[in-house]
Amino acid sequence: MDISPLIGDLAMGGFAGFSVGYAAKKFLKLVAFALGSYLASLMYLSSRGFLTVNWDKITESTNGIFSKIWGLNMSVGVMGAGAVGGFVLGWKSG
Repeated sequence: MDISPLIGDLAMGGFAGFSVGYAAKKFLKLVAFALGSYLASLMYLSSRGFLTVNWDKITESTNGIFSKIWGLNMSVGVMGAGAVGGFVLGWKSG
């Protein structure tokens, strides 16, 4: 059994996963900062009486978004296994 094609797929998946993991961590840090700043400004303006915020509606909409994100499935083959490992390494180094 020749495993050289499997090694190539594993390496390519690892490189792709590393790249995506690194970029995802950097992007998500930026998104988290922007959302945190936005929510902090809403809380400040609400406490000063400039805005009335329906926090129950905000909580309901964010729960729907998170359930969709965690509900995604990924089929894992040889390239997928390399991609998962590479993603973890990229996330750690980012």
